[in-house]
Amino acid sequence: MTAPVLLDACVLVPQRLSSLLLTLAEEGLFEPRWWERILAETERALTGKLGISRDRAVRRLTAMRQAFPEASVLGFEHLEEELTCHPKDRHVLAAAIAAGAETLVTANVRDFPEESCRPHGIAVADPDVSCSS
Repeated sequence: MTAPVLLDACVLVPQRLSSLLLTLAEEGLFEPRWWERILAETERALTGKLGISRDRAVRRLTAMRQAFPEASVLGFEHLEEELTCHPKDRHVLAAAIAAGAETLVTANVRDFPEESCRPHGIAVADPDVSCSS
């Protein structure tokens, strides 16, 4: 069994990055997780910032839901109030906790300081930062 990984909206918006991450998930390297608010943020960014038609954005998100029906996380909202990360991103960390995610993939790493994630066993990964040996 592979580890669940929560994908933030900011990594689901860029087509190439999203496609790469979801291909890696299809290959079984991790189990993607998100919740509907993350997908709603993704849709707003696709249509508002990138100018993609709503129909096209909805098709993309529908395809993601169909490809990964187990990805949706529910029932964690009660966790948000106690979290110490950036207030606008508490829902993301709460979803990661509820999903049992070991990793939260986001480009907004500064909003998830280590001291807010470590107690929950969650590492924050920026897809733009390469690992060195």
